[in-house]
Amino acid sequence: MSPAWSLPEDTHSISSIPNITWSGGPIKRVTAVVAAVPTLRLSGTPSVAGNQVQIDFNVTNYRAGMTFQVLNAPDPGAAWTTDSLASFQTVVPNAQFHVTTSTGGASKMFYRVQSN
Repeated sequence: MSPAWSLPEDTHSISSIPNITWSGGPIKRVTAVVAAVPTLRLSGTPSVAGNQVQIDFNVTNYRAGMTFQVLNAPDPGAAWTTDSLASFQTVVPNAQFHVTTSTGGASKMFYRVQSN
């Protein structure tokens, strides 16, 4: 089966779309690097004091520039909302952190910590 379109014999390209051709230029050797995926794990039971909750967590394979956010929901099956009042502190650089936020006066709340 022949292609629906073809390039002239003297065209050298790395990518082609009908009627558009980008020149490949010189060949460059590249090396693929597989980066380990960061993992967040709770380090103990979250603590509640008054209307504040503190969640301690560890990060393995920390990446420079990582950011964290807390989501909360009244039930694990409910819609999760980003908690813009959450405050993150570094305990051990690039490895251990804790976050504090308000319970909002709720008697029960579920929290999720995630990274970018």
